[in-house]
Amino acid sequence: MSLAKWPNACGRHDIEIEDLLPVDAVEGLIKKIGENIALDGKEKCRGSWHYRLSAAAKNEAISLLPSLVSKADPGGMVWLAGELQRRAASMTPD
Repeated sequence: MSLAKWPNACGRHDIEIEDLLPVDAVEGLIKKIGENIALDGKEKCRGSWHYRLSAAAKNEAISLLPSLVSKADPGGMVWLAGELQRRAASMTPD
């Protein structure tokens, strides 16, 4: 399975799991811990920003994201769950 198959991938950079998070949640994380700590870089991608989160941000995300992710916007996680479900359904026991 490849995250590069995510339909919202812009093709300009590799896709990491955090790219599938809702943009508002990622931006909230960056705001909480500060851009200088949260980011290794950012670039324009399809009219918005692609954030390259630092190791520090990824560690903070574990505790902060539950309070930042809205049920109204699951980002690309619904796509990922569907891909995992399709993959699991195609597997047969030995």
